[in-house]
Amino acid sequence: MINHFSFRFNTVLKAKKTMEDNRKSEFGFAIQKQQSEETKLIHLLTKRNEIIKKKEVKAKKVFKIKEMKELNSQIKMIDDLIVQQRKVLREKEEAVNHTRKELIQASKAKKTFEILKEKDYEVFKYEQAKDEESLVDQLVSYKAATR
Repeated sequence: MINHFSFRFNTVLKAKKTMEDNRKSEFGFAIQKQQSEETKLIHLLTKRNEIIKKKEVKAKKVFKIKEMKELNSQIKMIDDLIVQQRKVLREKEEAVNHTRKELIQASKAKKTFEILKEKDYEVFKYEQAKDEESLVDQLVSYKAATR
């Protein structure tokens, strides 16, 4: 008479857990991409600062106009790259936010089914206790009747 608990939506719960795990992986991957793009931006900013310092050093000494034009064009090129990199970084940040929202939704869906499972388990335990109580009552009645 001992029954084992079987959750009626167990396959759905497993699917929700799998979906949440996939979203966690996607979220982690998106964060890695974002950090990679941030590193590229920092590298570009550092490179720009190095060229500016180099230009300032050359400006204090005797210099050729050609060298200054070359340094200015390098700064301009890096400025353009920085603008592009900031756009890419913004896109990666949006991707991270999007995957974060998807992860939150997947977690909520999983949690909903876990709560449902807990409630079903509580009902199962109550019914089991009721059945045990009924069985004990039957045993007591049988013993009392056989005496």
